[in-house]
Amino acid sequence: MVVLRRYEAFPDPATKYAQLESPPLAEVTVAGPTNVKRGQDATFEIRITFEGRPYEVADIEFVKYLLFDAIGNLIIVGDASADADGRWAIRVAGAQTAALPVGANRLEVVVASKLVGKPSFAKIEFVTR
Repeated sequence: MVVLRRYEAFPDPATKYAQLESPPLAEVTVAGPTNVKRGQDATFEIRITFEGRPYEVADIEFVKYLLFDAIGNLIIVGDASADADGRWAIRVAGAQTAALPVGANRLEVVVASKLVGKPSFAKIEFVTR
């Protein structure tokens, strides 16, 4: 048998950890061109939300991207840039797209939040010609 009693001197309110009932895991989507001409710039838009609301930039540890070619070689690793709360962008320069072979490519995005210990992922595929 266990008897629990409230300790009046405990400084934290009973609701202090209520936010942990549904941890704010980032929901990530990536949009961008489906065809990219080698040697031209390409911009991909990232949306980061939680329960439909934009994730604040201050709550993001990092947003990184990995660009793979058609056979799975890692071509580029970089950081996305914040445009506003919930809106980030990846800008791949023409010199970088020129290095991609003709064919299918995969862009993977990793988002790490300061609020939770689990990263979120998204990806998009596009073709270089």
